[in-house]
Amino acid sequence: MRPGYKYLNRMQLYPSQTLYNMYADANDYGEVRCLYNHIANHNMLQNPNYVDIVDLLGEEEPYGPYNEIGIQKRIDAYLEDCKQWRDER
Repeated sequence: MRPGYKYLNRMQLYPSQTLYNMYADANDYGEVRCLYNHIANHNMLQNPNYVDIVDLLGEEEPYGPYNEIGIQKRIDAYLEDCKQWRDER
């Protein structure tokens, strides 16, 4: 396992594009597992800014956060967050 993955659990929260690039470059299941642990450790599953990374855990084919699908998912998550904020007021 390469050092960038091995010590990922000690690192600060990485941007979604960096995590996607690391996912695409992973050599084996152990490196992918380190990425999953990083996502879980930083509670990224509940953060609307990382909605595109959550899909790495799903059944769909992964995609980058800055292509058309990733941008649309970010917009949808932002609008949903705005609706929740409005309803709380």
